[in-house]
Amino acid sequence: MKPRLKYHQPTPIPRAKAVRIFEEGKTSEVCGALVSLAFFDSDWRWVQDQCLGYLGAPVNPQIKQAAIVSLGHVARCNGKLDVSKVLPVLKRLQKELRYSGRVEDAMEDIRIHLQTKVNRAGSKSHSRPAGGAKLPESANNKNKRKQVEVSGS
Repeated sequence: MKPRLKYHQPTPIPRAKAVRIFEEGKTSEVCGALVSLAFFDSDWRWVQDQCLGYLGAPVNPQIKQAAIVSLGHVARCNGKLDVSKVLPVLKRLQKELRYSGRVEDAMEDIRIHLQTKVNRAGSKSHSRPAGGAKLPESANNKNKRKQVEVSGS
């Protein structure tokens, strides 16, 4: 039987403390730090890169799950995420059963909060660029959409 998950209200932590937690590597604390940073750190790109670092490393699956969820929180809380970096990683992890549900939740947050269409396979199309800028109305929007960098910056 799997252990029951217990919800903890995230609280802000200073980045220096988060870095110490990451260095110590205790699973429950790393998970909490990732979620806290996703909610409260103003540097969304730095938080995103911390999450991606864990997703590319051989770490405890709980940490990877927290990193996946945290990417969704970054999109929701900041309205920004570099989907050109994030979606390929999520797509790869979606193939692993233990991560697929979390990945789908994160992709849904990305789709809703960045107004980026993400299909179940993890590819993207854009109704407008991340960050909210509207494209000019013209017959050539399809070509312009292909050229837009989707960084959410």
